Amino acid sequence: LPDLVATLRLNLGEITPGGLVRILSAGSIVANLDAMMSKLPDLVATLRDHLGDDITPDNVVRLLSTSSFVANVDVIMITLPDLVATLRHHLGDSITRDDVVRVLSTSSFVANVDTIMI
Repeated sequence: LPDLVATLRLNLGEITPGGLVRILSAGSIVANLDAMMSKLPDLVATLRDHLGDDITPDNVVRLLSTSSFVANVDVIMITLPDLVATLRHHLGDSITRDDVVRVLSTSSFVANVDTIMI
């Protein structure tokens, strides 16, 4: 737990106790703790690159507490640029960071992201 909290703070800034509880209660983080801790810096960097530097710790907590997001994090990190471009193309440039986070925190969307993008 101390390493997880330190890694989250290093990559996200301050994390609230409620945010930590949401992440831990998702279960998938706990089951893949070492892998997720090592992927977290790249994940946060990828999210910032494609969703903006102002992505909030709460946005990342929401994603990390979605089990399908965690289970598919490698695919999502690769497809995120195309996904954001596809969403903007079909839904307009006014789609926000929060909109994309909401979509990515929907289990059925994440589980079928390849099919949906086609």
